[in-house]
Amino acid sequence: MRPLSLPSTSALLAVLTACVLQQAGAQDLRLAEQSLHCSAVLLTLGQLQGLEADQATRLQQAAQYLLQVHASSAGVNMDKAHQSLTLHRPALQAPAQDQQRILREDAVVCGAWAEGFLAQGTTYRYVPVYPKLIAPGIRQAYGSLALQWLPDR
Repeated sequence: MRPLSLPSTSALLAVLTACVLQQAGAQDLRLAEQSLHCSAVLLTLGQLQGLEADQATRLQQAAQYLLQVHASSAGVNMDKAHQSLTLHRPALQAPAQDQQRILREDAVVCGAWAEGFLAQGTTYRYVPVYPKLIAPGIRQAYGSLALQWLPDR
């Protein structure tokens, strides 16, 4: 077997770099989509009737953190991020019956993700991992908010 020549090594390196950059771009896009959706969900939960003021404030703060993550990962300024949020929210206002179960679970997952931001204090220093396992207390807290938003029929 002959050793790789410089031109073929360069070509291989270029292809690998393109693959890594494309994958990183896809991850940024996924993060941008998830954070925008969760921001909209948490903002909706924060506007439910009967919430205590500090609970509503926490939900709004979490929604703001996630909107900042969206802006950063999508490469847009906060004005553009707010426009995207405004366009996304109507889909949450009157979801179809088959979407309600999914949105209730999204509220729980987004709430668990938000807790990772809120635990960092008044400013977040890192983006917590999108949760796959959810503590029972978090599931119950955000699950009850989700049922208040989208009652089981």
